[in-house]
Amino acid sequence: MNSRYLDTFRQHRLLFLLPLLIGVSLAIWSNVGAPKLYRSGTSLWSDTAGGSSNDLTGAPPPAVQEQTMLDELLKTQYFRTNVARRGPLQAYLKQHTSEGWGPGALLSKLSGAPTLDERIGTALSAKRVTSIALGPHVLKISYDGPTPTVSYETLRALVKEFEKQRGALRADALTAYKDAVAAASKALTDARSDVATYIREHPSTSQSDPQMAALIHAERNALDQLSGATEGLRQTATAGLGSSQVSLRVVDQPEVPTGPYGRHKRFALAIFAGLFVGALISFLGIFALTKTGRTAYADVEVVRRGDISPHEQTRQQDVPPAVANAAAGQQAHVRRRKRSS
Repeated sequence: MNSRYLDTFRQHRLLFLLPLLIGVSLAIWSNVGAPKLYRSGTSLWSDTAGGSSNDLTGAPPPAVQEQTMLDELLKTQYFRTNVARRGPLQAYLKQHTSEGWGPGALLSKLSGAPTLDERIGTALSAKRVTSIALGPHVLKISYDGPTPTVSYETLRALVKEFEKQRGALRADALTAYKDAVAAASKALTDARSDVATYIREHPSTSQSDPQMAALIHAERNALDQLSGATEGLRQTATAGLGSSQVSLRVVDQPEVPTGPYGRHKRFALAIFAGLFVGALISFLGIFALTKTGRTAYADVEVVRRGDISPHEQTRQQDVPPAVANAAAGQQAHVRRRKRSS
């Protein structure tokens, strides 16, 4: 490192250590003031996509399909509200309006108290509800709640609501595909009837006839739509909907957490982040002050040697006192080092 930067740090040591202290203090405050979280987890087994036939059709594994559906449901206010009402989360949030006493909690109070729906959305956000596919059929779901009991009961309510909405969505999809097949069948029948009618009215027509070509094109489009709707109906039907076989079941039951989750890890990460930000601010301050002091010192030397005009000397007198003092201090320090050497 250039000696000028070390000299600047030695001259203003307390000033450059202050960002480090502030960063670490904020990190400790945000971690200690944050509410404790307790994690409860469960594992689900899914076999709704036809088992090993996924390898042939290229469809995602059953666990991935369930994970995608759960993530999409958690983005809806309807699903989150039902989970909160089914479990103890909504009652807990009504009784406990504070989310700790850290910087984030204070800033949220200054910006206005959030509504109950907003707090439910935060409590069931992607940071609190996590899911991971452990295998083709195993989906692990975890929930971080404010208390062990709330975490345990809310996770159970989430799984039950997921099973309910999952069945309803698949039933709606089956009904939609049935309607699409019926509409496509009618469109194909009408298209074929139009082609037959046009041929009967124009016996000498050929495929080069623009009107005939348009009718044939419409018939092909209707056939493609019917094929797509039929394939969607087949895939939805083979997912096991309406069968007596259990397609989604709990393998590992949720357990009541015994202690806070990840508190020491978050504390260590917060300390590291505070030190990093504080060190970055100190480094930028050292760099800026060293460059500013060097420029001012060069200007003072030029004026002392008389290498500039009187007009330029008058302009140099407008250098701020703080900059001139920094340059003079750096010059004196350089002289002392030369004498000591």
